[in-house]
Amino acid sequence: MNLLLILLTIILLSVAESLLTVGLILGIFHLIFRIRRMTEEKWRTFFKTQAFGKLVIICGAALVLSSAVVCAAGFTVYRATGTDHAPILSVIPVVLALPGLVKMLRHRTEIQQSFH
Repeated sequence: MNLLLILLTIILLSVAESLLTVGLILGIFHLIFRIRRMTEEKWRTFFKTQAFGKLVIICGAALVLSSAVVCAAGFTVYRATGTDHAPILSVIPVVLALPGLVKMLRHRTEIQQSFH
């Protein structure tokens, strides 16, 4: 597999992981809404107490699930094409997603205050 195709695959896997993570976050919120029959007032109450911790749990779960799917897909693609270093290349999209999580951790006080 040539370098251009490897880079294109990494970019596509990164985009796929971002979309999958957002979809999983929305899916988790939808499940919470369905299970608890949440109204707007219940959502405010849900996030007023320990909002940042709840957001980290939801976003972390979505990131872990999407990372597992993207790593497996990347490993399969790279292994099928006979690329050397398939395990390392399949982890790159996950590493590219981590700065967003770090940014969220840095701005946790602003996130917490936005729910009050």
